Amino acid sequence: MKPLLQVFSEVAPLKKVLLKRPGLESIHLTPQTMHRLLFDAVPFLEGMQSEHDIFADTLKNEGIEVVYLDDLLIETFKNQKVKEKFLQDFVKESKLKLGSPKQEIIQYLLSLSDADFVWKIAAGIPKTEVRKFSNADLYKMMGDRQPFYLDPLPSLYFTRDPASVIGNGLSVNRMYENARTRESLLFEYIANYHPDFQQCDIQKYYGPLGAHPLEGGDQLVLNEETVLVGVSERTKRKGVEQFAEALLTSANTFQKVVVMEIPEKRAYVHIDTVFTMIDYDKFVVYPELFNETKDMKVDVIERHEGDSTHCHKGVNLIKVLKESLKLDRISFLPCGKGDVIASPREQWNGATNVLTIAPGVVVAYDRNEHTNKVLKDNGLTVIEIPSSELARGRGGPRCMSKPLVREIK
Repeated sequence: MKPLLQVFSEVAPLKKVLLKRPGLESIHLTPQTMHRLLFDAVPFLEGMQSEHDIFADTLKNEGIEVVYLDDLLIETFKNQKVKEKFLQDFVKESKLKLGSPKQEIIQYLLSLSDADFVWKIAAGIPKTEVRKFSNADLYKMMGDRQPFYLDPLPSLYFTRDPASVIGNGLSVNRMYENARTRESLLFEYIANYHPDFQQCDIQKYYGPLGAHPLEGGDQLVLNEETVLVGVSERTKRKGVEQFAEALLTSANTFQKVVVMEIPEKRAYVHIDTVFTMIDYDKFVVYPELFNETKDMKVDVIERHEGDSTHCHKGVNLIKVLKESLKLDRISFLPCGKGDVIASPREQWNGATNVLTIAPGVVVAYDRNEHTNKVLKDNGLTVIEIPSSELARGRGGPRCMSKPLVREIK
């Protein structure tokens, strides 16, 4: 029987992956809302979809099974009771303003087909649409300053962040930004109510109602014993500590969590925007933060005797990586060739945020030509995809993908 979830490596051959094709939620961004919804520009939907289709076809051509988030959600919400329960949680998490037509919105969504229901959850509900099923005077009373009752979820195509597969388990994450907290609910309901998941006893190492933010772009599974987690703009140390405690006191193969702090800057967002594993002994990195001679310090939380953990503070990163990966040498390959202009430009556009689909084989944005050449010159195979519109959301192929199954060595 094929495993439902199996990720014990960042680089082992990828067999099954979850994607979300951009939809109407992307054109529901406006200049007035884009920054609140975490975009730096208004994207062109047709271009996004074309580029995303090329990304998906690239993976399929490499023999990787592609699963779409919309399909999992449709299958989950075929159960009417589950759909109704979800809507109560979803609307609550949406934090509707006082006076919003909550019950009308719920009834409207319940009247839709399963496919339209899923589509509308992502797309959001504009106030102009409320006129169709609610009192026009109520719409007028609420005013037009914000165009939506339910905001769209334009970042949903970055499937990596709301939940991560760790080993044979799942970390359903608490998102830092209010614009994305509802995304975690979608994955929580899939994990709890999708028919496939209900047939398996899936370990969960975190939950969307956790007290502290933790996001998938900061979670890297180095091997069957080691997970590296970044403390970043969107993942906080207490969230990492709670995750590590849950992971390392559960029955699994993991023995340590390496905790790495990076500056809390919009340019970096997550650890995988500056540091990503691309082969068993290679990482692509942002050189302003990482190089092979710098004495970079990390903390290491280890499984301890009994049901507890122990933390070692201020350990050298390269030493920990060598010990964890059982290697004499590792290589840090600089994005943008380390050039003071090309490096920050390409890092901003996802140069280190590549998806490793096999040891030494990555999918990367074509726009990052200097970084891609560095990788090729160091023996990697780089499969380039177009990115003019996809990159507007500030994420690359790794952000856009959630590995579900990788091969075990």
